[in-house]
Amino acid sequence: MLRSEIEKLDVLTFDGVTDAWADFIAFHKRFGPKGLLHGEMPYDMVAGPMFRRFGKNGIVRAWPDRIQFSIHTEEAANVLQGYTTWKSLPE
Repeated sequence: MLRSEIEKLDVLTFDGVTDAWADFIAFHKRFGPKGLLHGEMPYDMVAGPMFRRFGKNGIVRAWPDRIQFSIHTEEAANVLQGYTTWKSLPE
């Protein structure tokens, strides 16, 4: 698989713990996955800081130095499948 295939995906990326990231998290925790739609289509993937919990007064908290990715379309899953190596689990 080529990097160009990943670059074709519609990815929403948050580069850090920002107000936009906190608003996105709060909105989607309230309204669920259907809110991931834009133009009635889902993002292929969303990437950004890992949500930890809601703090006092509803402040969104992140785990420090942790990133999470969520995959939302079959196209994204198929592209990323090419980068995955499956190993057998020990018995």
